[in-house]
Amino acid sequence: MIKSFDCVKSQKDTVLIYDLKVKFDSYIDKDKRLNLVKTELEKNYQIDPAKIISIETWVGKRPRTHLYKVKVKKE
Repeated sequence: MIKSFDCVKSQKDTVLIYDLKVKFDSYIDKDKRLNLVKTELEKNYQIDPAKIISIETWVGKRPRTHLYKVKVKKE
């Protein structure tokens, strides 16, 4: 599961941008990682998954650390 979840929020015109640094406590496949990230955003930031426009992802320098840029339609 998720060991740590850091989020920085910004906005651009009609889009909210969430830059995330997520560390998982063990290896988890890509689809499950994305589902966990979406669940965490919904739970902690009240983001409706249907409003997510895109999710870009990179593997961080440390093991099991992933960086995400999530773009969400502004209400």
